[in-house]
Amino acid sequence: MQQNDYGKVFWLHLSVILLWYVSPLFISWNWLLIGTALSYLQGIIIGGCILSHEQFGKEADETFFRYYLNMMGLNMSKRTAKIIFFWLEPIVIPIIAILIQKVFHFSPFFF
Repeated sequence: MQQNDYGKVFWLHLSVILLWYVSPLFISWNWLLIGTALSYLQGIIIGGCILSHEQFGKEADETFFRYYLNMMGLNMSKRTAKIIFFWLEPIVIPIIAILIQKVFHFSPFFF
C-alpha cells in the first residue's frame, strides 16, 4: 500500500465520484451531457482523469476504481477499467438523469 492511498486526493476524488453518481437528482440532464462531454475532452487532452493523474501519477494510466478494486482482490484489467469507467459510466449517468427527469417528471434541485 502506498503512503497516500487514503490521503487528501483520495477523499477529493471519492467525493467528486459520489457527487457525480447522485447528480441526476441535483443537476439537469442538459448540464450532465455537457459535463460528460467535458470529461471525455479531459480524457482526450490529458490522457485520463486529472484527479487520477494527481493521485497515481500521470505515467500510471490508472483509474480510481480499478486501483481500489484490485487492492481488495477484485482484479480488473486496465483495458476493462478504461472501457467501463472512462467510456461507459460517464454516459450512463446522463441517461439515468434523462429517465428520472423526463420519464418520471422529476425536477432537479439545482440547475
